[in-house]
Amino acid sequence: MGFFQGGNVRRTSGRLTILWAAIVVVTVLATQFYFGRTQVPDLSDTRFVEEVEKGNIQKLAVTPGTTTDEIRGELKTAAPVTVNGREVSIKEFRTFYAKGNVPLSRMVWAKNPGIEIVTRPAPSSGTMIATWVPVVVLIAAWFFLVRRMQQAPKAES
Repeated sequence: MGFFQGGNVRRTSGRLTILWAAIVVVTVLATQFYFGRTQVPDLSDTRFVEEVEKGNIQKLAVTPGTTTDEIRGELKTAAPVTVNGREVSIKEFRTFYAKGNVPLSRMVWAKNPGIEIVTRPAPSSGTMIATWVPVVVLIAAWFFLVRRMQQAPKAES
């Protein structure tokens, strides 16, 4: 009789629906994973020291590195900075501080007494692997579904 008999058409259209649903879900998840994170603007060293000198630091989180420390912080009052050619008002920031400079905590506490400074451990390779495992699983599932959808349906005799 042929390929386009009742059962085969429904089975094929069901497979296509599942394929397109999987593509949409993977796309949405990937978009949220990569673009859903809030981007914290970078402050230059000079601007960071200016904010410290003004006493405008609310709190800091320091992640030690080999030559520089990554600093994520929050300002007491929002400050204007230029991001991608536009001036925006920020409250949170990120910067990097060289290890050979004046000790960070002493410099910050001199003008911002009593603020909270937290030191976080540097991310380990295990953390990075755990971050990428879901992405790899999603890609593998997507390839599996695509391969399943490409299989030709068996013709009935």
